Amino acid sequence: MVLAGSEDFLRDREKQRLIQAAWTNGYQVIHATDQSQVDDEVSQVGVIAIDPLLIVAQGWKPDLSDDVPDNVSYLVVLDGDKLPDLPKIAKTSVYTRGATRRDRKQAAEKFCSLEAKRYGLTLANGLDEAIVNLTGDDLGVVAWEMFKVAALARAKSTVQITSELISQTIRMAVTTPDLSALVESLGNRDGKALARILARFGRGDDPTMLLLRSKGGPVDATLTWLRIADQGG
Repeated sequence: MVLAGSEDFLRDREKQRLIQAAWTNGYQVIHATDQSQVDDEVSQVGVIAIDPLLIVAQGWKPDLSDDVPDNVSYLVVLDGDKLPDLPKIAKTSVYTRGATRRDRKQAAEKFCSLEAKRYGLTLANGLDEAIVNLTGDDLGVVAWEMFKVAALARAKSTVQITSELISQTIRMAVTTPDLSALVESLGNRDGKALARILARFGRGDDPTMLLLRSKGGPVDATLTWLRIADQGG
């Protein structure tokens, strides 16, 4: 099996799916870094190996000219859209990232619908384009945002993704918050103003503050440093 292409997210997700399938079916999985490691593993198959073996070669092509033992399989993962010479028996999949912005946007919109279907959901008309307008065309980002929307849909016991669900998840994650008041109060050492701003963030009045309020986020870090400064007098 050979996976290749410039669309890293789809290629690597398929790699993980195949590896998981191999584990589920009792394969031993070896991540080989060079040809010598492949040769060592294959040479031992007929002697001590009991379980079938999957050899994963990431970013390079092993020598496949020799006969492969029946219980050994290869998963070759290559960068780029051009495939090297491969045995005719190889099953290949190439995931190509669009060359133009339009191509990438259209591919991301189609991907939204496929992700919704993957979670057993449907998208209201036109929302695939709306989601991509918010997230951009990086499929990894789109997949993560669709995961969040799908989780909320399940929590609300609905099978259709609506604009309301999107506004409660994706928008708050991608909207850039205005931190100018926070920065100004810190620069002026205005403790009262800073306290009011942090209290507003904490109450969640502004939904774009979700990430900032999270553990380890800017607000959390600011509060930690303020407590340290207070303890230090």
